[in-house]
This record gives sequence, C-alpha cells and structure tokens, in this order.
Amino acid sequence: MNRLLAARPASLFVASLFVASRFVASLVVARASCVAFAAFVAVVVLGPVASACAPWSAVGEPCTDAPCAPGLVCSDGVCAAPPEPPAPPCSVDDECAVDGDAAGRVCADGVCGWAACGFDVQCGTRVCVDGTCAPAVVCAQDLDCGSYPLDVCDGGVCRPACFDDAACGPSLGGLGLQTCVDGHCEQRCLNDATCLGQGICQNGACVDPQCTVDDDCDGDDVFCDGGRCTAYTPCALDDDCFDPNLFCDVEATPVRCAERATCRADAECGASALCVDGHCRPAETCFADDDCADADDECVAQRCVRRPACRADDDCGAGQVCAGLACVAAPTTAVPAQVAVADGLGACDATRPCTRALFVGEVVTFSAQGFDADGLAVTSAIAVTGDDVAGAVVDGDDVVVTAAQAGAGRVQVGDVVVAVAVVAPSAPLAVLVQHASGAPASGVRVDVGGVVVITGDDGVASFDPAPPGASAIVALRTGDAGAPGRGVVLVDDVDARIAAGGRVRLVLADAPSSTEAAPLLASVQTTGDETGPVGLGVVLPALDGAERASVQTLFGGVAQGQVTLPVIGAIPIALPSSFTLSASLPLSGDQQVRPLAEVAPAAGPSFVFALEDRRQQQDLVQFALAGDPFALALDVAEQSEGLDAAVVPLGNLDALPLVADEADRDNDGDTAELVPDYDQGPTINTVPSLPPRERVGVRCQPPAGSGARALVVTGLDLPGRFVVNGTGVVRGARGFEDVPLAESLKAVPPTANLAHARRALAVHAFYADDALASRAVVRARKLAADVDIGALLDPPEGAFVLADLPAPGDRSVVLPALPEVTHVRVEASAIVDLDVPGGDRVVVDVWSPVTGALRLPSSLQDVLLRSVQAFVVDVDPFAAGHGAVDVDRVATKAARAPGG
Repeated sequence: MNRLLAARPASLFVASLFVASRFVASLVVARASCVAFAAFVAVVVLGPVASACAPWSAVGEPCTDAPCAPGLVCSDGVCAAPPEPPAPPCSVDDECAVDGDAAGRVCADGVCGWAACGFDVQCGTRVCVDGTCAPAVVCAQDLDCGSYPLDVCDGGVCRPACFDDAACGPSLGGLGLQTCVDGHCEQRCLNDATCLGQGICQNGACVDPQCTVDDDCDGDDVFCDGGRCTAYTPCALDDDCFDPNLFCDVEATPVRCAERATCRADAECGASALCVDGHCRPAETCFADDDCADADDECVAQRCVRRPACRADDDCGAGQVCAGLACVAAPTTAVPAQVAVADGLGACDATRPCTRALFVGEVVTFSAQGFDADGLAVTSAIAVTGDDVAGAVVDGDDVVVTAAQAGAGRVQVGDVVVAVAVVAPSAPLAVLVQHASGAPASGVRVDVGGVVVITGDDGVASFDPAPPGASAIVALRTGDAGAPGRGVVLVDDVDARIAAGGRVRLVLADAPSSTEAAPLLASVQTTGDETGPVGLGVVLPALDGAERASVQTLFGGVAQGQVTLPVIGAIPIALPSSFTLSASLPLSGDQQVRPLAEVAPAAGPSFVFALEDRRQQQDLVQFALAGDPFALALDVAEQSEGLDAAVVPLGNLDALPLVADEADRDNDGDTAELVPDYDQGPTINTVPSLPPRERVGVRCQPPAGSGARALVVTGLDLPGRFVVNGTGVVRGARGFEDVPLAESLKAVPPTANLAHARRALAVHAFYADDALASRAVVRARKLAADVDIGALLDPPEGAFVLADLPAPGDRSVVLPALPEVTHVRVEASAIVDLDVPGGDRVVVDVWSPVTGALRLPSSLQDVLLRSVQAFVVDVDPFAAGHGAVDVDRVATKAARAPGG
C-alpha cells in the first residue's frame, strides 16, 4: 500500500485524504477508535510511524483515554496546569543569596527578588540596570559584552547601551545627572573639577583622561596637562612666547610658554602688574611720576602707565577741548533750547524756578549746562542778564551772581529765572530763614535762648540786643503747625559771631517725600566682540548728585529670577534691578533670566551708564549662590574697568507718579510700597562697545565696619544730575610701614560736548547694617591721577560719640571731629521738650565760626531726639564755589526706638 501511494500521482493522494475524512465522520465511538484513527492517518499521510494518540486531552478532561496536551500534567486522572514552582522561602534579605552573595537582593513578603535601585552603590557587588539590581558581568571593553552593541562595557561591567539622555538615570530639576555619549552614560560636568577626579570634562560630560603622564602623549612638544595631551612652545625667555599674554614658565616641567593669569581689573593682579587685554602683565612700580623710567609715563596707583594727552580742557591749547583723553577742536557753540543751573542749594530749570536770599555783597556761583530741544547736551552760548539788585556775569562755565543792594531782583540764565531777595542786616544778630527752595520764609517763629522773634516778609529775624550766652538753641517752625519745615538750629559761640559781623544764616529745610520718578526699562546688547554663553548687563542711572550714589540707590532694589543650570537644575537667583542676565547653555537652552533692567534716572535731560560682559557657564553658579545682591553689585563694580561700557544720553525724561508695588517686584511681601511705574516708562536699548580708559588712583580708608570694601563712583557733575562714567572698589590697601596705597579704577572720558563738565568722585562705604553709611565726595575741574580721600567716617572708633544723648535704644549717634568744618546737620524724626509742633521730621543745624575741629555745644544734650536718622558733616553751603570743599564727608546712622 505504501509503495502504491508512493507511485500514485498527487490527485490520488488528495482522493485518499477525502476518503479518510469520510471515514472519520462515520465513526460512532470516537474514543474507542482513537488509536486506530491515528494509525490510519499516519499511514495514509506520513507512511509507517510510531503510533500516537491525538487529539490530546485539554484541562479538566480525563487523561486515561488520551494523553494531556503539551504543558499539562495528569493529576488524579484529569489533565491540569502544572503547579507554580515553590518560591524560595525567606524572612530576611540575607536568605536571598545567589551564588553565595545577597547584595542587591531583598526579601519581600517571604519571596526573594532583585532590589529596586537608582545607583550601583545600592546593589553591592552587583550593578543597577533599568532600575533593578542585576548580576555584574565583568568586562574590559565593549566587545567583551556578548550582545554588543546592545550592551557596552561601562565602568568595568556590561550594561545596556543608552540611546538618549532619558536612559541615563535620575534627574534633578528636570535635568539628568548623566548624559548619553556613544552608548555610555557619562556624568555631566561644568569643568574638570566637577568630575571629582573621575576623568576630564569634555562637551559637558566626564570622559576618561587622555593621559596620566607625558609619555602617554605622542609627538614632540606635547605634554600631559590635567589629563589632556597638549602641545606647548618651549622657551627660555618671555620673548620666546611671541604673545604678551604668555610668559616662559621656567618652573614648569617641561619649561614652556604658559598663559598669564586672567583678570578683569588691576586689583586682581597685585601691586606689580596691570590688567591688560584680560591678563595680568608685569608693570613698573612707582610712588611718583619721577620713578617711571619712561618720561611719557605717569604713576597711577603705584604703577607706571602711559600718560594721556589730557585730563581736562586746561591741558589743551586754545580752541581745543579734552575729549576721549585727547585734545580735539572745540565743538561749535549753539544757543540751547533749555538750560539747567545749580549752586550749593540745588538745581533750577525752566520747570523748577528757584529763589535765593542773599546778604548785601554776597557772591554765589552757579554752574550751567545747555541742552537742545531733544534733551541732548550741547556746547552752549548761554545768555545771562541781571538787574540793579543782583548782577550776573559769565566766567568760563560759571555764572557768578553778586548781591549789589537790598531789595528784590532777578537773574536770567537762558530760559531759567532765579529770583533774588537781598537783605542788609540791621541788628547785631540777624537770622535769615529760608525754605529748601531758597525763598525767604516769612512768619516763621524763631526762638533764640528764650528770645522769640517772628520773621518778616524778607525772612529776617533781628535780635537787639543779642541773646546772651556762648551758644544758643534756635527753634524754628512755620506759622502753620501742620506744614513741613520745622527745625532746631544750634549756633555755637554767638558772641564770636556778633563780633565777626553779626550774620547767621539758618536754613529751614523741607523734607517732602518724593512722589515721582522718571522710570525706564533698558536692554543691554553685545557688539559680538566677546564670547561666552552668559550675557551680563548693568544700567546705572544719572542721579541728583554724587552723594546719592550709594550701592542701593545706584544699583536699585532686589529683583527675583530663576536660572536652570546643568547638573544643578532650576534654582532661584536674586539680582539688583539694574542688572540684565541671559544664558544660552547646552541642555537647558536659551534663558532670558532678566531681559530688561529697571532704572529711574533724574528727570529732564538725562543719561545712563551701561556695562556689558560675556561670562562662562560656571559664573551662573556664582550669581546663584552669591546670596547678597549688593555684594554681587560690588563685584561687578570692581570688575567694570574690564567690561565694555558707554555713557548713553537719553534726552528728556518725564517724571511719572509712583505706584503701589502690586507685583511685589522685590519679593519682600510688601505690595503697598510705592515704586516707579516702569510699565509706563520708555524702553531703551544700550550697546556698550569700549572699556573705560581713564585711569584714576584713589587713596581711601573705608571704615572697619564696611566689610572692607567701599564703592567708588566717578561721573560728570552737571547741574541737577550726576552722570556716572565709572565704578570701582577700594579696600583700604596699605603698603610698607602701613602706608595707605592708591587703588585704581577706570572711567569713560567725556565726549567733546561735555568736556567742560566738572568731575565728581564719590566713595560710599557699604555696611551690612543699612542703617549706617559713610561717604566722601570730591568735586574738581578734573580728576587727578591720584585722588586722596583720606579716611571715611569709622563709627564709633575715631569719632565724637554723643553718648550722653538720651535716645532710646542701644545705638549711639556719632560725629567725627574734622578740621575746618563749619556746619553739621542732624535729621531726627521728632524733638520733644522744645516749642516745636509734632511731626515726622525736624532738622538740627550746628554752626561754628571757629577754625578747627567742630564740637557740638553742650546744650544739645538737653534736647531729646526720639529717633536720630542722619547726621551730615559739611562746610557752609553758602560759601563761594558751589558750597563744596575738596572733600565733603558724610555719615549716617539710625538710632531707633525699642521695637521701632
């Protein structure tokens, strides 16, 4: 039969299958014919085979008639699924050892398994794979892993290869701690130091070092530099290096050219080097110009540097001005569209008229500056006129006003009118009382040692005879008890005053709180000449005066932001509001942390000083961890000489009312405080392009409590506005035998149209306690190469302490004993036990005609100052020449009541 089937064609084979199927259908007892049927089919279809039973019994069917289906077992005569293998019983992790090692194994609910993990250290001798501990397969290279490239050799064991960063373990702040490089998960890094000795940082990932010793590197003049094979230039002298930013490091092995230390300011380079082109280069040291070998050099901050062609117009010839440290042709003068003038009392312009009350024969000098219709400074041909009461003449850049005779008059400077009230004293002691605006104050009650006089329309209170006593308290108040302008004046040595001519001038000072500002938003753009992923900008406003250029006022309040850093993740950052900050970082992408600076310059024709820098990625960490935004401001101020800078004219700025800080910009929780309305102000763009070039040495000793650093600010002293053009820091450096040393800073020299402007330099001490401050201001026609400020006020050591003052609380008021000081003003929140109506502010003035150190009269100790806010040391503000001396020193300190 088999042979017959083998010889038959395929059609017979098919027919046979059909017969077989009919035969199956005719079976009555399927179970009894199972074996016969199977044998028959096998013979017909397959030929002679061993007999078998099919189909098999399923789960639940008897297994006595037919075998169970594959995978089933016969249990009690019925086919069933095999039982689960019993789990290894356990009660503790140690019972779950595999190959004698329980590392990475856990006992959970009596069942052993692999532990969940995030790091290898959680798995003992095993490794963490996809969040689970797994056996470690030792390897030396990727090819040792049998399933390479699906598995790679990573850290000496085989692991699954990664295809993206998501496969590389946990993250912090949404940023993975590792990154995928060629199938391997590598630690992220900022620099080699962040690899913690586990390789070198390359493209943001820690990789194996290229070398450990010089012999690992191929080629000539190649050495192992921190794990990298680096080519070097052999040398014997610095000149062999062909680059002034390199030097011959003879102490290195091998001897080679190396990069000089990088820097941003001279102060970072020590006393015998200068910061040039971002590197510390050796400099000739000196203490005077004669110490410099080159006659064209001058000595600035103990270093010989090239002397500029000029520092002010008087260094140039006729018809020239000093612009950009070079003598150039003077610009053409023009009739200004608007003028601002200022004297020792303050500024006046077309929108702020002023009055000056003078004695017969008194001379007052005003500075003047013209601007065009757009508010840009011009070299002016200003028309000046006076009358019979007060004459006015132009003297260079000044307008000199002389009080010729008693009466009311006027002086016109361009479009500014100054009203003049001239008084001829008619009594041994004449007290002229003025408002802060300069106008005579009539109807003011003046009490001098118990003698009371009411001022007349001309603001004069005449005492005849003079009050007795060597000193007197003069209490002042306006007729309206609710009006501002209350004050107390201490006149020292009244008898000497009378003998000297009987003139005493008293200022009844107002203290209106400012309700307006000229806000604007400013961006800082780069010129593209620097590289670095982090963009830093600073915009500093023009202020009412150099005395206001403190750290807080100049750099603004605190602004909050957030930055995302590789490895670290998202972290908050606090910056001064004058800062802008952007970053373009790998992994975290472009970030506009603070795209616009918020500044509030003086209203009217105004300016800003802009700085721009590019930083590296790790500098963001320093910004984020700086903690104190004002300490960060000092850091930038100290480095500003190495940054791109520009003095940017803004034109006319409008003052806007202050608004409530509903957005809580400074994040202090106070949404009711008044702040400038930046949303309504203009937006400007600044593009600083060149670093400051005018060098100035500053010799100054900051107070011991100032944190060893004080802010230095230079600028142009225009009428009613101080235009910043340079910043720096002094630390009180001292040399041999404790001799004070000058410290350098750089400023942007003025342009031709502002070359005539007076210069000012202010030093502001920075204290952790913002209730205390010290400052010194120097004003001059030009800034010398070496400016000696001397010691700032250092409370309480070295100062006159009013320890007997019965002020509540544990803080004292301090007053320095300075020579040739004639006027001290103390501002207090309230004075009691005097016939002065209540109010929030009074002013105490102390006057002394005696040459030498000023001391407060003992009568001050009879006055109870509830909360002393400030004290000011100055000379007579009505003296000729702007009422300023070479150095104007000021100190302030709070003395608060308990709980206040």
